[in-house]
Amino acid sequence: MVPRRNAPVDPQLLRRLHNRVERRQPKPKTKRPAGYYKSLKDKHDDPTTVIKNKYAPATIDNLGGIRGKFKRQGNNIPKSRRWSGYRYYLSIRFCHDQHLGDWRSVIRDCSRGTTISFIQHMYDEDRVKKRGAMSQYRAQFGMLYNKENGRLMDSNDRKEVLKFIDTLGLDRTVKSKPVLGVDDLLLLLNCHWARDKSVYPTERHRVQFALILLLLFGTGCRPAELVDAKRKRRDNPSSDDDSPSSNDDSPEGDVDMGGDVRLLVVHDPDNSVRDVLAMEVKLSHHKGHNKRPKPTIFFFTEVDDPIFCAITHFVSLALADDAFEAPSLSTPKRVFEHKIRGPVNCTELHWKEEMLKTPIFRRDDSEAALPYNQLRDPLNRLGKISGIKEKPTSYCFRRGTANVVDHAATDAVRDQVMRHNANSALHNGHYANEKVRFDVQSAGLGRPSVDGVLRMLTHMSLMCDPRAPVHVPDEYLAALPSDPIITALEQEREQLKAGAYRIQGTSI
Repeated sequence: MVPRRNAPVDPQLLRRLHNRVERRQPKPKTKRPAGYYKSLKDKHDDPTTVIKNKYAPATIDNLGGIRGKFKRQGNNIPKSRRWSGYRYYLSIRFCHDQHLGDWRSVIRDCSRGTTISFIQHMYDEDRVKKRGAMSQYRAQFGMLYNKENGRLMDSNDRKEVLKFIDTLGLDRTVKSKPVLGVDDLLLLLNCHWARDKSVYPTERHRVQFALILLLLFGTGCRPAELVDAKRKRRDNPSSDDDSPSSNDDSPEGDVDMGGDVRLLVVHDPDNSVRDVLAMEVKLSHHKGHNKRPKPTIFFFTEVDDPIFCAITHFVSLALADDAFEAPSLSTPKRVFEHKIRGPVNCTELHWKEEMLKTPIFRRDDSEAALPYNQLRDPLNRLGKISGIKEKPTSYCFRRGTANVVDHAATDAVRDQVMRHNANSALHNGHYANEKVRFDVQSAGLGRPSVDGVLRMLTHMSLMCDPRAPVHVPDEYLAALPSDPIITALEQEREQLKAGAYRIQGTSI
């Protein structure tokens, strides 16, 4: 009798079984004191009792910005820092300038006239020139009103404020929303690998930056789903923000090897010679994931052109980190030539235990997630090197993916890829290419359409000129007038350097 050979037990399966057993344990009952539910009812029957909202980090930043424009702000900021971006932030102090007293008392008794006066004060003191920006400030002021009063501002008052904004004569034009296509992606990757002479902190950054570009284009995700895009808070002891989440600086949006990326070896029905690699990427940190979790799983397969192959980039990062659990997977050849054993169609390549919670995109040699600025700055630099006229951003990739999927798939698939609610019309309102992707002239004349030319006309690289200078020539810089703020700082520095100082408690 042939001895029976059992397949090895998957440790990840054991962990799932253990977690399921723990979830099935009976929940311990909580004993409440006598009269607890009656006191809870009386507390929330009081109309003045309001449960505080748990705002998202971006909402907290917006509330902090509009609160700083409304109240008295900036007395504790050092003088040396007021010369920079704080100069406009400090000049907009509505309650202080109008001698209205405590800002909380003002906003809790805020009338239509107070709101309109605040809008006029911002128009006079700030640099707001766009109608959309002023409308956004009005909406943020409404959020601050809701936070302090526990109710929405009167709808008739909001309408009157919007009509007053229309009388200010602000600019109504909107910025162009460029769409990035596959030709533009090839141009950026080519400049990244062949023309960019910048020095990265480590060569791992060069590979992971290219992988991020491929994932942005292949999934249409926002940058916060891949890197740490959370804004760092400034230490401000005079802040009146009592939100418990305002001091939470834990990173979010990073992709881990354990639960977010799986590398699979699968049978290829069209290729009986060798098995192929596939990569499963799970994106969970989408916009609004705290309220409506909607994780989406994307699949990547091998691409013949290595510059477009996300799996090749990912395998190189995994080998550099020594992340594979199997000791035999130590070279790219062994990973790509791995074969499936037994009567199964797929084999997962497991990671080491210590790598399961490690972010894939990291800063330097530490285990901290890559910050957003280390994605934004190289992308801006690539745009200059490649000669693209528009500034490339991560949303150019997202709009490009949305338009490609919209052209080839159904609306349901497009909304799933973009993590939009069904029938929300967000794509048509915010992501559709403003350049019409249809040859209307040829259709009207009954002639064959020129799709190749039309495709080139609708993408960012149409006006690309690699000969465009990256840096401003010295003669142009010399012709510019001196900045009075920088001149004042230089004079202050010279005065400080000219004096004689002694360190207290020493003879120096």
